[in-house]
Amino acid sequence: LPPEFKNRVAEIPRETWTFGRALESFARYHRVKGTRESTIRWYLECLEDFRRFCEEARDISEVTQVRREDIEEYILSRREQGLKPTTVNGRIRSIRALFNFLEGQGALRTNPAKGISLVRHTEPVVPTFTEEHVRRLLEQPDLSTFAGLRDYTIMLLLLDTGVRIGELLRARREDVVSEGGYPAYLVVRNPKNQKERVLPLSPKTQGVLRLYSEALDRLFGLDSPLFPNQEGEPISKRTVQQRIAAYGRRAGLSGVRVSPHTFRHTFAKFWIMEGG
Repeated sequence: LPPEFKNRVAEIPRETWTFGRALESFARYHRVKGTRESTIRWYLECLEDFRRFCEEARDISEVTQVRREDIEEYILSRREQGLKPTTVNGRIRSIRALFNFLEGQGALRTNPAKGISLVRHTEPVVPTFTEEHVRRLLEQPDLSTFAGLRDYTIMLLLLDTGVRIGELLRARREDVVSEGGYPAYLVVRNPKNQKERVLPLSPKTQGVLRLYSEALDRLFGLDSPLFPNQEGEPISKRTVQQRIAAYGRRAGLSGVRVSPHTFRHTFAKFWIMEGG
């Protein structure tokens, strides 16, 4: 047969990969892999935006039809919309992850995302709390109430260990290990980077955590979550974020984002300043 037959056979796609099928398979692959559900949701949110662009602006209904120029046009359009470079780079990472997955599945002859670079930009310095900020924040919770003592304990643990708020709220009571009658360290068993670690506690945090544990036993019993809400259910990350932000407003803090993650940056700064 003439050579053109071989070329024509090579051009026939093996399967039809609609965006819907591709995203569903991509999400299933990551769930089997053990990727956090929040990360999967983030991937899908980014990729849904790319999907809409392809369908509406480029008349593309199948991922196997996407070319490098389509991805480049998408990046340009989002930059023209005024999206931050970090946001655009998140979209690029999601697109690369999707097409790498499809390439591994044998759905692509060529990977259109291969070689697509991230947008260059200067990372801004993240403002952190000063010692005065920390003092004022820790003065805000009403320690005569359980909610106030719980919030105080959470903020102290964030500052003392640098733990992520999600990791802290997933901790169980048995993850607080005691020595000599006092909580000595916190075991992070399900971390973001999949590496379990042990976080030692300072004497101040040990004392507060012991007092908090007594209040927890008295009000909710031994089987309660480590950080419950008023109904005894695990407190949500969103609720903690809102309460810490409210303490920041009450303390009159300005020039810094008052959030759980700022405690993590502040921990790192203080640790380095102390010779870490």
